Amino acid sequence: MPDSDREKLGDETVPLWGAIPSWAEPEKVICVRGDDFSGLEIRDSFIRSAVGLHASLPLMNLAQRWVISFLRGEKTGNLWGRPLPGVTQWDRGFPGVVNKATR
Repeated sequence: MPDSDREKLGDETVPLWGAIPSWAEPEKVICVRGDDFSGLEIRDSFIRSAVGLHASLPLMNLAQRWVISFLRGEKTGNLWGRPLPGVTQWDRGFPGVVNKATR
């Protein structure tokens, strides 16, 4: 059962504890949040404010770059993210990925 702090995390639709499958390695999970939409994604940010992060996540350029990088097996574009809460040895997946949790 998740603790109360962890229950508060998530994308405002799915709590974090319900979004992480049991087979996922916690040190390899990459977290993003609503303010990761760039300033040029004005329309997408507006959509996020209307429907929430959960529904608008596929519109986020950052999320699209992560998917492309995963499929190609190499870093594509500017990537960043955050580790899961409590993870101290985060595997960023590719060299040069910025940890926004430390900024």
